[in-house]
Amino acid sequence: KHYVKEVFGLLFTWNQNLATGDTRKGVKLSDGSQVTVSSWEASYAISETFRTSFLKAIADLTPDEVFSGKAQSILTFQHISDPTVVDRGKWKLDLVANLLIITSKHPEGIIIPFNKVVIIEAIEVTDDPIPEATSAIQKAVYNVKEKGLQIIEIRDLEIER
Repeated sequence: KHYVKEVFGLLFTWNQNLATGDTRKGVKLSDGSQVTVSSWEASYAISETFRTSFLKAIADLTPDEVFSGKAQSILTFQHISDPTVVDRGKWKLDLVANLLIITSKHPEGIIIPFNKVVIIEAIEVTDDPIPEATSAIQKAVYNVKEKGLQIIEIRDLEIER
């Protein structure tokens, strides 16, 4: 539960600054779209089979104003289920949350329901072989992979009303 909450919080809580005070404006993707540095770093928790397409979907949701400091967001969690074993080393969790996007045009915030089924699997921990010479990009990947978990599937959660 903690892993899913941490990763999705980083993926969908956007502002111009990182917790470290870094004010890099964002990371440009190959199609020219842009995501926040925290979204980009957290995306390494996602399987390579759909990481790029998921990042592009995040870029589509991210208002341009985030990169000038005029918008921000927060993912508010309503419920994260206990993990259910689906196979050896694989678990399923249901995530019910709201993405709150605050912009200069919408200071009251825009709420987007974010209800997902998340499948995670255990992976081999990737250790940093030369920590004294590791680049910032490599550190970001190692930090996410050191948990020994990876998100292998994200799909919509159907909620009965």
